[in-house]
Amino acid sequence: EIKSFGKWVFRANSRSLDGKSTKLEQWKAIERISGVTPEPLLNMPTLQAWNVPLWEAYNKMMQGIEKLTLQDIKAYSDLYDEPFERYEIDALLGIDLARQEEWRT
Repeated sequence: EIKSFGKWVFRANSRSLDGKSTKLEQWKAIERISGVTPEPLLNMPTLQAWNVPLWEAYNKMMQGIEKLTLQDIKAYSDLYDEPFERYEIDALLGIDLARQEEWRT
């Protein structure tokens, strides 16, 4: 599911406690040094091909904003002439909620 993928990406790209590296960089370093793949890398979700356009749209919409709104989605849809189905709108809002939750921690 695209929300799980987004949540993993946001977690992986959040800063570690020392603030010097991302969690993904730390996980890869642990794997390289110990030869053991950390759990988050083992459980890395994949993005289904049919979700790629929605993920790319989300990333475009998020440029320069803190929180995704229905107005942002409508503006994107109008500008790019890409109407969204209701389930896609729900997915976009869900992805952003996952980002907000992950980056709050």
